[in-house]
Amino acid sequence: MKKKDKKVIYDGKEIKTISDLPKGFGGLNKIKVIAPDGTIGWWVSQWDKGVWLRKEKGDSQVHPVFVEDLKEVLTWKILEIDETL
Repeated sequence: MKKKDKKVIYDGKEIKTISDLPKGFGGLNKIKVIAPDGTIGWWVSQWDKGVWLRKEKGDSQVHPVFVEDLKEVLTWKILEIDETL
């Protein structure tokens, strides 16, 4: 049996993917995502061919997740939003 996913709510709206974030959200470093390759982490930054993720908040080490087109990340699932970051 699959464990039920926790809902992520932001500004009163359920957020499932990056494309669900409201315009002007800003601060992608406040989100924890899961990439299609299974990599889970906190968003640090992005470039035209990928995204840097931290495994845990405050980690100094970051890991790249490569993409063909940065638009692909719009479908990445958001696991958590930490508004305190």
